[in-house]
Amino acid sequence: MLIVSHKQRSSRFRVLFMKTTVYRLLAAVAVIALLTGCTAAATQTSNENQLVFTVTTGESTDVYTMQLDGTRRLRLTNDQRSSSPAVSPDGKTIAFVSMRDGGVDIYTMLRDGSQQQRLTSGAGDNEAPAWSPDSRQIAFVSDRDDNREIYTMNADGSKQTRLTTSPARDESPAWSPDGQRVAFVSTRDAPADATVANDIYVLDVKQGTTARLTTDNDTKWGLSWAPDGSWITFSAIAGGGRQAGDPSSSELFKIKPDGSGRIKISPENVGGNQPSWSPRGTQIAFSSVRQHGAISQVYVMQADGTGLRQITQEPQGATSPGWLP
Repeated sequence: MLIVSHKQRSSRFRVLFMKTTVYRLLAAVAVIALLTGCTAAATQTSNENQLVFTVTTGESTDVYTMQLDGTRRLRLTNDQRSSSPAVSPDGKTIAFVSMRDGGVDIYTMLRDGSQQQRLTSGAGDNEAPAWSPDSRQIAFVSDRDDNREIYTMNADGSKQTRLTTSPARDESPAWSPDGQRVAFVSTRDAPADATVANDIYVLDVKQGTTARLTTDNDTKWGLSWAPDGSWITFSAIAGGGRQAGDPSSSELFKIKPDGSGRIKISPENVGGNQPSWSPRGTQIAFSSVRQHGAISQVYVMQADGTGLRQITQEPQGATSPGWLP
């Protein structure tokens, strides 16, 4: 029979206690590290201080990024024929439109401008890229079938699929935050004598059903969903003034996804084009020419239209702002 002394039992207890304490300490360290990482990730995600936009130089356009305070201005493309940047919700990739290879096509690059690759090719123009909320798909406009329609494709350019089938012009897609709907503008219900009038529609991607949100003769473009899905912002010119080459008359509006509650949100005497919600929904970036004659600059305001700030000071203009999370 094995007899264990009190001294041996005490020694074993101390070893067991030390092991348990070490395991608890390691577990606590792991939890702290996890929480710290989550906090850092949340902080990184919530930063709303960097924009991507198009800069015009003469007849050339390229894509740039910059902090809201004007620092860290970085040129991402150098072909003088790139524009319309759209940032993936995960902040890793920027889709943009370029004519560098002869056609009007969609490309992607990493947020530092590296690894640029072409996604579309062939007949027709491909433009207006808009990311799905999971960053896996891109909606875009193409006239490859001799009519401007909304298409989708995977983020690598594969599985290009036509989403709308209308003899009218369907343009300016914007994916809802839940990924179930795509808002767009279309001339499908415009009066026969209003060639530039269009309306906003929302397409249920799975069901294939479409709901009309507006019924007027305005020209609309530049749709952008609020991150919480409560609003769709857009640019509009009453009576289709865009056809007459008058972008200075455009205003910014927001409307609920059911078509109710339309509100003008652009500041007085500023107007606006191409609104873009910040990742947390606290700010809206947009471009405007009203303060600078024919030269467009990028502005940022609070979501309620207050706190207007001019961000860019480009000698020949800046357009198409988007947020880098």
